Amino acid sequence: MGSRPERATYDELIGRLYPADLLYIRNEKGGLAHVILWLGEVGVSPDGTPLILDSTSPGHRDSRGVPIPNGVHIRPFSRDSWYARDLSHAHRIIHGVQHMREGEVAEAEEGGALIP
Repeated sequence: MGSRPERATYDELIGRLYPADLLYIRNEKGGLAHVILWLGEVGVSPDGTPLILDSTSPGHRDSRGVPIPNGVHIRPFSRDSWYARDLSHAHRIIHGVQHMREGEVAEAEEGGALIP
């Protein structure tokens, strides 16, 4: 098993991610606790903040203490969010999906690349 790469800055990370990458989030104890889906170019808020697809059960709060709505929702991946702060790593399971555009969708390769 190889060594773990150095952790990227927030800006470096969002520059490396592609739509449909899976991001793994750690809990307070350091264990993997959550997985979110990176939306990439198809998911950017009006203020430019990248968005992710997330699902939670009742009773959770965001990094500001605000209750998080139950179920599947599009949420911001801001610099100060729990997602960015406690990110462990990302995993690319679909290769070839770098940019979104209108028209036919090329067949994407399946894979398993780890994104630092």
